[in-house]
Amino acid sequence: MTKGELYSYFENRDALLREVICEVLRNVRLGLKVALENTDDIHTTILDLADLFFEQQKRYAAIFCQLQVRLPQDPRFREEFSRFFNNNRILLRDRIARMKAEGKLSQDVDPEAASSTIMAMTMGLRMSTFCLGRDVDEAKKMWIDSVTRLPGL
Repeated sequence: MTKGELYSYFENRDALLREVICEVLRNVRLGLKVALENTDDIHTTILDLADLFFEQQKRYAAIFCQLQVRLPQDPRFREEFSRFFNNNRILLRDRIARMKAEGKLSQDVDPEAASSTIMAMTMGLRMSTFCLGRDVDEAKKMWIDSVTRLPGL
């Protein structure tokens, strides 16, 4: 495909980049759905999520680094990213709530707070590896340790 052909599908470079990032985010969402429905054991789920967030996403490092630049500059993209992020948080929240209702998690767990904390911690640690060069294995271990210490999990 030539550069000209490529731009017949996309308005400009920014539109192409936005679509690439959105495709990566769709893949993350699919992986999240699989990891959350794979098992009823919370510890296995945590390990599956850690693999998704820290191992399977390594190849997208350069794309995720673009988020820091793109989000403040592009309100439309920021809205799309917020929707992806919130939908992923809701998937996680709903799974935690179901596990709590099934008696697989402590009744003390707050699904809303737990899912928000997990998503914020994931984003922060991933950005530290993508953009600051922090060791992925160290960040993954820190994520697992922190998530397993959340109240009720």
